[in-house]
Amino acid sequence: MKVKKSEFTRLMEARREGRVASMTWNDSYENTPVARRLGDYFRKQMPNYDGIYEEEVFDDVLDAINQYMEEKGIDHAPLRLLVPGEESYLLPVTENLELVVIITDDYSGGGNYEMYVEISSFLVNDQTTEEDVDRLVDMLKAIMGK
Repeated sequence: MKVKKSEFTRLMEARREGRVASMTWNDSYENTPVARRLGDYFRKQMPNYDGIYEEEVFDDVLDAINQYMEEKGIDHAPLRLLVPGEESYLLPVTENLELVVIITDDYSGGGNYEMYVEISSFLVNDQTTEEDVDRLVDMLKAIMGK
């Protein structure tokens, strides 16, 4: 029986291997030429994209992503945060590209807390191309209604 790795574990491995492309800035995880090239390509396609969705739109963003996955038949459990903290998800966009979605709901005491959805990077492999990134851009525009 093959044991399936958690999405968090796969994300950490991809970071160590330099296969995480940044959608918002030059990220220290972009160690491979393909990650750097495709991160740059994404930022040129969506230059004003910031990747952080605060508390005011937290539920709306998660609902939009879950609805998109259902409509497109993406084989992934719905995104949600069952307990306070942080959860990382990897959503398949194409065979060669996965979108990283980080959900945070963290109470630090004294009435201070953070609640946001971060969508600021994606995983690549050696076969990922600009066409895969174009599909990601289309997906984000559909989810965010732009």
